[in-house]
Amino acid sequence: MGAASLIDLAVRLRRGRERGARTGRHQSGTAPYGYVRDYSARRRGEPGVPLRVHEPEAEVVRTIFRLYLELRSIEKVIGRLRAAGVRTRRGKEWTRASVAWILKNETYAGRVLFGSIRSRGVHEAIVSPDMFARVRRLLARNNRRRRGAPAAARAAARARGAAVLIYSGA
Repeated sequence: MGAASLIDLAVRLRRGRERGARTGRHQSGTAPYGYVRDYSARRRGEPGVPLRVHEPEAEVVRTIFRLYLELRSIEKVIGRLRAAGVRTRRGKEWTRASVAWILKNETYAGRVLFGSIRSRGVHEAIVSPDMFARVRRLLARNNRRRRGAPAAARAAARARGAAVLIYSGA
């Protein structure tokens, strides 16, 4: 296959995925935790595969959202999940990255994202848009606090005339 054919193929694939995203269908990769790709609901000629809620995982997703609003800490949510013996789809323990990914993923509020395209999904939301928005606000507030604390501590140390050592990792 020539270079021009490969470029044409890539352009057509991208356009198809964009069209699928605009129609509210999941576009690429594995279905997010809590969902499965529903090939039986796929219509011929339509891009993308609809998502269907996988109830055992969806209940874990709802629990993650509820716990985060209650405990206000990803680390505390992980502790509860581990204490309850809840594992990821691949049987691994939950990590900060995996829980944060769930809390930030708009798919759970019934939306589809692909590049700069954002649309209402044809799939069922696992959490309400209101709950998702409350979690996003809390995440933003916690991230500002987390990022601001070390900088504030360095500024206070400088004001006192103390030496500030910064570890470069080298």
